[in-house]
Amino acid sequence: MAKSNNDTDAALSSDNSGFFGPIVDNIFQPGVNSQVVIFINVVFVILLILFITLAVLWELNIHLIILGSLTFILIISINWFLAEIQKVKMESAQEHNEEDHNKKD
Repeated sequence: MAKSNNDTDAALSSDNSGFFGPIVDNIFQPGVNSQVVIFINVVFVILLILFITLAVLWELNIHLIILGSLTFILIISINWFLAEIQKVKMESAQEHNEEDHNKKD
């Protein structure tokens, strides 16, 4: 007998305990969740630490310095972009609240 969609969804949601379960769920939902942002930042910082460690061990290999620099720039640009999205959402919500307040008056 085939499972219905509700049974499948319930089975999938019950397996999402722990650290990575909620992150995987949030990746497939629209918008940006703070858990995903934290996970992305942690992964990029680990990658940056790896590049710095390898650059020190291999006597400042130019390729690792460039890759580490690109990783750092990517971290900064992603966080800037997410901050700008948040700022636009806040401004939009504030304008919406002001319009609702003006309609009530």
